[in-house]
Amino acid sequence: MTPSNALRPAPALERGTTLVIALVMLLAVGLMSTAVMRRVGLSDQIALNARLRAQAAEFAQLALRWCAHQIELASTAVTIYPADAVAAWTETANWRGDGPRPAYTLAAATDFSGIGAPRVLPQCLVERTSIDGVFSVAARGLSPDFVADPVTGQARVGSQVWLQSDVLVPPPGHRIVARTWQQLLTPP
Repeated sequence: MTPSNALRPAPALERGTTLVIALVMLLAVGLMSTAVMRRVGLSDQIALNARLRAQAAEFAQLALRWCAHQIELASTAVTIYPADAVAAWTETANWRGDGPRPAYTLAAATDFSGIGAPRVLPQCLVERTSIDGVFSVAARGLSPDFVADPVTGQARVGSQVWLQSDVLVPPPGHRIVARTWQQLLTPP
């Protein structure tokens, strides 16, 4: 081997492999960065939705307790509807305010301490049951971003949480003796 052969440049096929490897690595890093950014955005959206649903649940609980307390007070602030073959809370028109037995919308002056006043006020509806002294209270809490369809009243955007409670208020003391509640998974 002569000294002139040892200093010869590499064949043309071997030049540029480093460039190709660098470009492939750059592409892989770019794709991984995009995936991470999407995942971060998705987790932020999930957290926001969970927070909005929790707020709707708090507003529904507040409306449920407020209406139940009105029964104890024998208040005229809330209309107590008689027991009927069709429960008032199952009629969508009552929640929109254009039904024969409209739901009560809590006033903006209601004490929303701790959670802040909602943009869309919660509602509740009280009706007697066929059992003497037992009342059925239904409530609906709406998230701050809630928007209803003007025709159907169903949610277009946002969360709504429906709660129902049966309370036993015997006539002598007008104090709640027993209370059971449930979340309604299939609202009207």
